[in-house]
Parts: sequence; C-alpha cells; structure tokens
Amino acid sequence: MKTKKSNPLLLTLLLLLASLVPLFFIFQLNDPRISYFIPDIIKKRLGRSVSPSNVTSPFDNPANKILFAKNGDTEIYKVQEGDQWAVLIGDQKSALYDAVDNPTFSPDGTRFAYSATLDNQEFVVVDNTPQENRYLNIKQILFSPDGKILAYLAENSDGSLVIINGVEGKTYQDIGTLETEAGVTFLSFTPDSQNIVYRAEEGQKTFVIVNTAEGKRYAEITTIYFSSDGSQIAYYAEDGNQLYTIINNQVTNVQPINPTPPNTNPPPPSTPPQANTTPNSAKSKSRNLSPGIDNQPDKLNPLICGQTTDCNF
Repeated sequence: MKTKKSNPLLLTLLLLLASLVPLFFIFQLNDPRISYFIPDIIKKRLGRSVSPSNVTSPFDNPANKILFAKNGDTEIYKVQEGDQWAVLIGDQKSALYDAVDNPTFSPDGTRFAYSATLDNQEFVVVDNTPQENRYLNIKQILFSPDGKILAYLAENSDGSLVIINGVEGKTYQDIGTLETEAGVTFLSFTPDSQNIVYRAEEGQKTFVIVNTAEGKRYAEITTIYFSSDGSQIAYYAEDGNQLYTIINNQVTNVQPINPTPPNTNPPPPSTPPQANTTPNSAKSKSRNLSPGIDNQPDKLNPLICGQTTDCNF
C-alpha cells in the first residue's frame, strides 16, 4: 500500500498564512468594534495597549453621540454614557459629568469652554480641563475678543459674581441683563478686550461695573454703547425724573425726563413773539441714540452735542 506524500510547498504556504493571523489580530486591537470583545488578559499577552472607544457603544451608536457645538469645520460632541455625559474635542474625551451646558468658542476658534455639573455643583471646563471653583449655577461664559481672557457669571448662596481668568470678583445681590448694540447679554467686553462691563443690582438700585469700578447707582440703566476703539463706554440712566448721560462712569449731562411743555398760548398783542428756546432733544429721552461716542458727526446724539465740552470722541 502506497503512502500519499504531502506537498511541501502547500505546507509551507499554510504555515506562512497561520503566522500572519496573530499579526493581523494585533493591529486591529485599536478598532473599538474588535477590542470590545477581546478579554483583557489576551490584550496583555499580546503586549498592546488598546485605546478605549470614544462612545459607549462599541458600534458608535449615533443615538449616544450628539453635536454639542460647531464653529466652522470644528465640531464638538457630547456623548452619553449611562446617566452621564462626556465631551469630545477631537480625539480628546473629557471626564464624565451629570450635565454639560453653555458651549462657548473663543473668537478665533482655538479655545473651547463649557459648564459642567457634578454632584449638584457647577463649574467651568476649558479645553476639557475642569476649573477649581464650584458654584450653584453658571449663567454665561464669555471670551474676550482677543481670546486671552475668559470670564463667566456664576451664582452662589450669597448672590452673583463674575470670575475673570479664575479670579473671583465681588458678590452682588444680582447681576442682571445688559442691553448692548449687539443684543442682550450679562457680560460684555469692549472691542479692545481691555474692559469687561456688567450691571449689578442691590436693593432698588442698579449700577454699571467696568472691570471692578462701580458706577453711581440709579433706578434704571438703558443701553450700553462702546466706541470703536473701546476707550469710551456710555449709557443713559434714570433716577427720579432725571435722565443722566454717563460716559466712562462720569455724568456728562442731566435733564428732566418729562420737562414742562412750552406755553403754546399766543402772547398778548402788545408783546412781541418769543422764540422757543427749548431744544427739541429735550422733549424726548432719545433712548435709542448712542450718547455721543460715535465718531461720525451725523450720528452724534443731539442730547449731548452743544451741552458738553467735547462731542468728538
């Protein structure tokens, strides 16, 4: 009886293929769909550190991955893991939080901040690095126009305060909204990034704060205006029946809100007509006009021009 000889070439080919299987297996360990099913003991034996999946599901379930913020081509995602959330900035994954909110890019798009909640405390996270200070609530996060300053408004048990680059400011009873030409906000930087402006409330009075300098207290404050170079900050304020014009926290003009209208009865025939010397601008509050800080003469508020020493800021 003849014995069938094995083919040495075929045997060599089979051995070569068998030796390639472990190599293929090793280089696929970083695929989360594969590494998810590989026991840790095998990973250690193979000497490979396997990167964890960026999402809870090994198959990258879109239901767990939600767009958190977008700035041009830059997309930031938040990912749900059980009852908690992580934030993905590129390949960088944050710690797990109970909630995330207030996504904020710097103007140049290179920095990203948001608020996170953990154990009923809120704090700010910058580029996925948690800041130390803890509060009851984070209401707004804002980068300066040059991106070098990060400010945010927070609340604690004593009231509201502004934190600038990690340094806490004074706590006030409340910090209310501020009307600017760009819209309604809590915090606003001047265009040159040198000043941060906000409005505090104490009792029945309100006042503007520029950095740490408090302005005079009034019953009401209207829209804040900035000059194009950021050197001038102007607004109107009301108190009693007086309307004040304030520039750089200095009162530059005061006039009645509701002045007595001029006498419209015709004078006696023997009396020559008297010219009405009441300026038209004094008949209304002109609250929608910038109080004299615009460099364009045709837009200067007549409420100020001719009544202050300088109308050309």
